[in-house]
Amino acid sequence: MRKEKAITLISLVVTIIILIILASMAIYLGLSNNGIFKKAKKVEEETNKQTATEILNLKITTVQMNKYAEKQEMPTLQELADVLYEDNEIQYVTLESKIADKEKVIVGNKTSIYTKLNNYPYEFEINASLQLASIDGVKLANTNNTSQTMKVLFDGEMSNGTITFEENKIDDYNYYEFIFGIRGIETSESRIFSQIVSKEYLKIPIINGGYRYISSLATNEACVGISITNIGENSITFSVAASGNSWKTEKAHIYKIIGRNI
Repeated sequence: MRKEKAITLISLVVTIIILIILASMAIYLGLSNNGIFKKAKKVEEETNKQTATEILNLKITTVQMNKYAEKQEMPTLQELADVLYEDNEIQYVTLESKIADKEKVIVGNKTSIYTKLNNYPYEFEINASLQLASIDGVKLANTNNTSQTMKVLFDGEMSNGTITFEENKIDDYNYYEFIFGIRGIETSESRIFSQIVSKEYLKIPIINGGYRYISSLATNEACVGISITNIGENSITFSVAASGNSWKTEKAHIYKIIGRNI
């Protein structure tokens, strides 16, 4: 009986020691500089920063699209600053970093503006090319490469056929903006649309006789659509048609295709 009790006591002590070692390891792994909690916090921080960046990039792209659709030209840094100033999600727009001034800015000959979203702690610098130049003072790579950020690949008027991008390939851009629609000659039913699609969407294999469809809906009864029948390495074969109401009597065209990395 004494021998059995001794063995039980030793087992208990060993178990306690093992538990202490495991607890120590868990504390170390959780609280050290490379611990699980620190890594999780870092991942969360990077995710939040990426989300804020995407939100601001989308705002910049929207301003560009609206100005281009209206006047067929890109907005200035001043025009972007004016739109961001009126945006309820923007905390401030300034000409200098870390100055939270709510007054409307006059860009003048400045080449950058600084802004911050209400729900995120990061300050963004936007340069004269309307690109994000830095986050909290840390410069971003490739911000001066405007030809790769956005480029007009086609500028004309085409209803069907093949558009070839002479100096670019489909893989050069992540997104493609199609500006298309109808311009009424005998009626006032002109409709111009802007639609952005991803490179991945364009490059899904098209089965023989099939097509890839891009449409813009104005009412429940009328729309303009692009039917893409082939995607080459640097070309798009398509046709454009309008339907519904008086639209179907008007000729539909693609007017511009813009490659974007956003």
